[in-house]
Amino acid sequence: MPKFRYPGVYIDNKSNKDSVHNNIKGVFTQFYNTIMNMDYPLANKLLYWLNDWSGYILPNEKNFKYNDLIKYEQYSIFEANFGFNVGSEAGGLHYGVIVDKDNSKSSKILMVIPFKSLDEGETEEDIDSKTEVYLGDKVFEVEVNRQKDKLRRVNLKLQKYEEKNDAGSFVISKDENYKQLLKKKSYYETEIAKMSRGTIAQVGQMCLMSKMRIYYPTTTSEKLYGIKLSPENVEKIKEKFNELYF
Repeated sequence: MPKFRYPGVYIDNKSNKDSVHNNIKGVFTQFYNTIMNMDYPLANKLLYWLNDWSGYILPNEKNFKYNDLIKYEQYSIFEANFGFNVGSEAGGLHYGVIVDKDNSKSSKILMVIPFKSLDEGETEEDIDSKTEVYLGDKVFEVEVNRQKDKLRRVNLKLQKYEEKNDAGSFVISKDENYKQLLKKKSYYETEIAKMSRGTIAQVGQMCLMSKMRIYYPTTTSEKLYGIKLSPENVEKIKEKFNELYF
């Protein structure tokens, strides 16, 4: 017997349906009890990842068409689900930058550095300068301007709806198009706020990541396509990388 064993339910390792069924009941009962005793924000972060993993990644992993994705160029910025990781490892939905010098379209993985944003009330002085680099608040400037333009167009459409409603044409609160416009407005406002905060490159957490985890961009028409780090920020990351690993 090994000296140490992780606590948990007994896993019956027979390769048949009954074995899997019994294991599912045991593991998921344990999981339910564990997650209900976690901090609620952390629990939802875990469930967010499990939803992606079980609903999209696992069912599509064998037949995923990597060649249908765009070619990811060095220093391009992306958004992906880094999963639910242990301790202080980067996890959840994050932006990041691609490190690979020439990643093939057929490659299933990328070398990346995750980003995080300054929290409310934080400044550049609050980051972990041993492993992180502050990139400023202009990293997403091009994309922020794109989102602001979309928000402006949505606001114009909302204004027209509201003018019609004031004239007694219809009950605006029940109109589905109006509701969808409100959702878009909220989304764009959230995105603009998120991307306008100071950006931190977590150089010490550089890692390999499956392309299946990428949310944006996967096509040339999506958010973040064509957005790259400035030469100044690339140099900051290189300096920190050399300091950490060479």
